[in-house]
Amino acid sequence: MRPFKDRVCKGLKFIHLILDNGSTHAPKQLRKWINSLHLSFTVKIYWLPTHASWLDQVEIIFSKLQRDVLTPCYFNDKEALESQLMEYFEYLNQNPKRIQWSYTKVKMLEKFDPQNQYKLAA
Repeated sequence: MRPFKDRVCKGLKFIHLILDNGSTHAPKQLRKWINSLHLSFTVKIYWLPTHASWLDQVEIIFSKLQRDVLTPCYFNDKEALESQLMEYFEYLNQNPKRIQWSYTKVKMLEKFDPQNQYKLAA
């Protein structure tokens, strides 16, 4: 965090962290850890809903990476794995594709509340 703080965060007033609710983020300890850093800017934390990995951009790219490169997982050595990963990300960067979201508020309401009892903000 220190190199990130020293190089990237100079002059910032806020940093917005969007995190999923995975246990690896230790939500109970995160605020205490951030406060211990004595940052010169405010850190605002937003938690994605539980079971909403489709909202997490990192989860999306890791899922794609798993399907496209890491399955099946046969690499002769770490260098071969690294080479394959670098080629893959180079290809993605040269051939970007927008994510076409197909999950809508209507679909969510149908799935979780067929009677539409709960109204969500649009």
